[in-house]
Amino acid sequence: MGDNIDLAIQYGNLKFNVGYWANLKNVYFSKYLYETESEESLDIVKRSETILMKI
Repeated sequence: MGDNIDLAIQYGNLKFNVGYWANLKNVYFSKYLYETESEESLDIVKRSETILMKI
């Protein structure tokens, strides 16, 4: 039982860390998109959002 609780805490921390990292990436992508306004940057943002939805 204790193992499951530890795993849940680790999983929660992982999701938090990934969320934090993803948020930093989104800020970067938003800046990149604003500066370039290209199809390629739009595609990168869409792909990053797809990856985030899977987390």
